[in-house]
Amino acid sequence: MLAAQPAVLVLDLAMAHMDGIEVIRQLAAARFTGRLVIVSGHSAAMLQSAKLLAELQDVRVAGVLTKPIRAESLLALLRAPELRAATPQVRLSDGAWVGLEALMR
Repeated sequence: MLAAQPAVLVLDLAMAHMDGIEVIRQLAAARFTGRLVIVSGHSAAMLQSAKLLAELQDVRVAGVLTKPIRAESLLALLRAPELRAATPQVRLSDGAWVGLEALMR
């Protein structure tokens, strides 16, 4: 799959045979040129740690999403090709996605 160099890769940190952190390391080793969307049901701190790890290894992170993923959250990330980094803003009272924080070029 990495040989095809997809434009966007959506990665769940929790997988059956390999964790997402190992996949991030492999993406860096393969010099992945696409954008990575990191997904997890783990804590926000875990998502931010995975994002930082990826960025420190020169993997471009389009954003992080907490499961369950809302379609509009993913679409917002995919529709913004100029995003260098994006973080969903979530309302604490009900977990609803209410915005997107991003660094723009």
